[in-house]
Amino acid sequence: LDVGSGFGGPSRLLTLERPNTRIVALEYVAEISVLAESLTRRCPQIKSKITHVVGDVTNLPNEIQTERRFQSAQAVLSLCHVPDLKLALTSVCQRLEDGGILYVEDFWASHLDDVHKQHLQNRVGCPRVPPSDKEWVSVLKQAGFATVDFEDVTSSWQTWVHGRAEGYRLSMDRNTRVHGEDGANHMLEFYSTMDELFLGDLKGCRILAKK
Repeated sequence: LDVGSGFGGPSRLLTLERPNTRIVALEYVAEISVLAESLTRRCPQIKSKITHVVGDVTNLPNEIQTERRFQSAQAVLSLCHVPDLKLALTSVCQRLEDGGILYVEDFWASHLDDVHKQHLQNRVGCPRVPPSDKEWVSVLKQAGFATVDFEDVTSSWQTWVHGRAEGYRLSMDRNTRVHGEDGANHMLEFYSTMDELFLGDLKGCRILAKK
């Protein structure tokens, strides 16, 4: 189960690298899911292995609300957009078989000032402040996971996010031609905001939780 699958890149990569894998790609935004499915259809070797579903992880659609259980789930920078994190994690845990694994990449923070909280909400689309490292472990266990391995990956994310912002800024002529002035400026604001947040107190984590 790919939670918040977006345009489907991680799902397609996983099925390419692990040919026996079958994935349900759950995406909240219908327009994004439709585009993701069209991209998957362009990949003949994997298109039958991914099922794209529109729905909310906190209120799973009928295609997932069955007796079926998943061996694993992943949520790559998607749970940060969910208002009720515990409800989302509980929902995922209930759909995993015993011993199933959840892989998460997401934000964490011990402290954020008011300006950065507003940036996260208004520019990045995060409706709540990210949990601290201890809060992540606690909420996962409350959701039903038996073991949680939390890894701080802030340093590598900080370097990558800064490089992305600088690279985009230096290529604005090209970006404006491709995306239009409004589109290019919007992306530059987003990338610059993420760079600012990671230069501040926003952090990144990689989590492996076992049911």
